[in-house]
Amino acid sequence: MNEWLGSVFLLVAFGVASSTHGQDISSNQAAKLNQALSQSIPNDTGGCGVGIWSGEALVFSGAKGYANVEHKVPITANTVFDIASISKQFTASAILLLSQQGKISLQDNIRKYIPEMPKYEKEILIKDLLNHTSGIRNFTSLLELEGIGFSQPISKADILALIARQTDVEFPSGESFKYTNSGYFLAAMIIERVTGLSLGQFTKRHIFDSLSMTNTRFLEEHDTIISDRADAYSKTINFYRKNTPKLNMAGPGGLLTSINDISKWNKNFSSGKVGGKKLIKLLEKKGQLNSGMLIPYGYGIWVLGDGDDVSYEHNGAWGGYRSVYSRSPSSGMSIAIFCNIDDVDIYSLLQELKSIALHSEHIVSSELAELSKIKELSKQIMDFTRKAGVYELDGIEKILFFEDGGRFFLVSYQLGMEEIFPLQDNVFHIPNRGIKINFLNGFDESHSLARWIWPSGDETALYKKTEVKLTDEEVLNFAGDFFSKDMLFTYKFVSENGQLYAIHPKLPKVHLIPIGQGRFLGNKQHLLSMEGRNISRDTTEIRINAFDLQELVFEKVD
Repeated sequence: MNEWLGSVFLLVAFGVASSTHGQDISSNQAAKLNQALSQSIPNDTGGCGVGIWSGEALVFSGAKGYANVEHKVPITANTVFDIASISKQFTASAILLLSQQGKISLQDNIRKYIPEMPKYEKEILIKDLLNHTSGIRNFTSLLELEGIGFSQPISKADILALIARQTDVEFPSGESFKYTNSGYFLAAMIIERVTGLSLGQFTKRHIFDSLSMTNTRFLEEHDTIISDRADAYSKTINFYRKNTPKLNMAGPGGLLTSINDISKWNKNFSSGKVGGKKLIKLLEKKGQLNSGMLIPYGYGIWVLGDGDDVSYEHNGAWGGYRSVYSRSPSSGMSIAIFCNIDDVDIYSLLQELKSIALHSEHIVSSELAELSKIKELSKQIMDFTRKAGVYELDGIEKILFFEDGGRFFLVSYQLGMEEIFPLQDNVFHIPNRGIKINFLNGFDESHSLARWIWPSGDETALYKKTEVKLTDEEVLNFAGDFFSKDMLFTYKFVSENGQLYAIHPKLPKVHLIPIGQGRFLGNKQHLLSMEGRNISRDTTEIRINAFDLQELVFEKVD
């Protein structure tokens, strides 16, 4: 097991531990890297561990925060984190090893191994599961829509039943690309059915033991005691709370590892000790749609850019855990950030660490310097209630801005729901998309103007729309109970004071904002938007978008 070598120093003021290795990171760079950690991670709570590699060599490792806040256990390079969706590259590697052994083919129909799955119009291949081109709905979103969530264990049999109950896919396999955890859950099930070993057992035998990754495993029972494991914490309005989900996610997630152990996996990308160079090339090869169009995802890895500018990356988010692992062949640099708090802007931190390590001023994220300011901003930054409402982007897309519990959100048909964060007076941003929204002053409230600022810096006008008023009869067209065969629950739609509301059997009531032509936007994740079909007193069907799910059909109950 790799240890932190060299001189380790503690920055007492910030609680940051770090070390440098070799000559690739100077003491001045190390100080700047620690400063970046200090500025982006709160004090006296959970935090992050960081590893930076030059080629195969770990040249910097640092940490700030506690693995366990109650007992003040500090994060180190041996602290074990749940790295969430970064796990997918290990599940994909297991599938590729099975393929190398001749036990499966990536071109196999998944029903060969999982006959419980429906026979859709177009067969789904194993490679579709790994490339996210299957069209299968995301089971984690289905669980959230059911109101079950992740706070309790759910058997693999029940998850499979939920996936297999879906009467349709969101698109025919290979026709489009959409990220879904269901593909990797089914991939893990194929491994189990072919080998008789669980994913955890198979990867231990064929990957982790081979690489001496002694602190790495797939978590297959949520209550397993794991040495050096970090608890996870989520930020509420005024304090942190523990947030370690109990849903077992082995396959799409569920890998527990440390900075020291991921160092051995990072080395495998150059050595090919497990799987050989052929396996590595397959992991890093962009997928391809039926049309021939390439997609920015290989097998368990995002493939960003091309040629000398290509980078291989994945992030993860699960409960209070946040993580990112990025490799850049052209620079020879890799960076991993594993966190056990959910209020770290991990991508801004990643870009800042890259810029320092590479002496590349132009990459420095200007938003990182704003992070400390964000924590001090409150609703008084602007009267958001006056700015909230429905806006129109580029004359087509309707976007609803609203406040909920002191937090700010937008929702649209294309974007779904995104939390937006204040940067300065009247300016908000979506950190992971690089988009900013600037609400301008000086216009009357019925046509208040805002600017949608794209990552490129280009701007598009946002005009506030006059509220669409529905007659009592139009509201009543949607009233009644609507049942989904795929979800096995009923939404009740009711009229209250001339407004339409949706009542879920387990989740909060949703106020539906009309935007015209039988379409509505909602202010909750479990009903983001809705469209009625055959709008009349006898409306028989509605289709809703919820979380990342699209076009779920609910039929009226007589």
